[in-house]
Parts: sequence; C-alpha cells; structure tokens
Amino acid sequence: MAADKTDSYEWTWESEIQLFRGLMKHKPVGVFRHFHMICLWNYVNSVLRTPVTPDAIWKKLDTLYNMEGLHASEVDSFQGEMQEFSLPEEFDSLKGLKFPRVNHGSDTATLKSSVQDTSNQKRTRKSVRWADILVTSYDLVQTPTTSAVTTDAGVGSSSRKRRR
Repeated sequence: MAADKTDSYEWTWESEIQLFRGLMKHKPVGVFRHFHMICLWNYVNSVLRTPVTPDAIWKKLDTLYNMEGLHASEVDSFQGEMQEFSLPEEFDSLKGLKFPRVNHGSDTATLKSSVQDTSNQKRTRKSVRWADILVTSYDLVQTPTTSAVTTDAGVGSSSRKRRR
C-alpha cells in the first residue's frame, strides 16, 4: 500500500516548479545526497498543499535526470587508491646523510641544568582580583605625579584618554 502512495503522486506544474526551486538550493547528488534529499523534501512539503514522499521525489528526479551519472560525476576525485610515498632516485645520495645536529658540548649541559632549576621551583600564579585593580587605579589617580593624566583602569573602562 505504501508503494501505491509513492507511485500515485500526481506532479502538477506548481509542484514541479517548487521542486526545481528546491533543487537550486539542495542538489541531491554526491556524498551528502541523502542529507540534501531530506532538505529538499522538507522544502517541497513546506510550500505544497499535498505532502510528497522522498521516494516520489527520487522517482521524479530519475525521470528527469540521470541520477547515477550525476552522482558519479560528484564523487570526490581524492578517494583513489592509497599509495606508499617514496622519494625519487635522485635523492638516494641524500638519504644516507645524517641530519646535522647541535654540538653536544657544554652548551647542552648548561641547558639541562637550567631546565632542571626551573622545574624544581614551585610554580605560583598570582590571582588578579578586581579589588586589587581598583585600589591600584585609585592610587594612580591620587599620586601627584600623575595628576595631569588620570587613568581609569576599573571594570568596563576603555583605554582611550579624554582630552579637554
């Protein structure tokens, strides 16, 4: 009985126009063809009075277009066979060479000791509180050296200074 409903949908000129308008937005070919079909089906059903099934849309598109050919033309060309990469023969002489490294002299020892010194120190992070910022900005305004330029470093202030 479900097959009768999909076969019995009568496409009118209005429904075909709406189908073509939906096709301009959602092209049901390629990798995401089923997703685009759902979007197309949703669009067509939102503008038409009688509901259309996705099977009826697929059958209509099959009568209008070669859907298999369109799908084959939309397949990503990078989905070919994976091949192992190898350098050309011109680089054989370079393959045997070692990569130049930094000298392993005293520079390395000082680098290691400085890294160990910093790793032994306990990491502390000062917390910044809005109250500290406000107190600091209040102190800046009150000092006589900054009386010419007053800054407002409080919450929501901008970095622009006003001229009068």
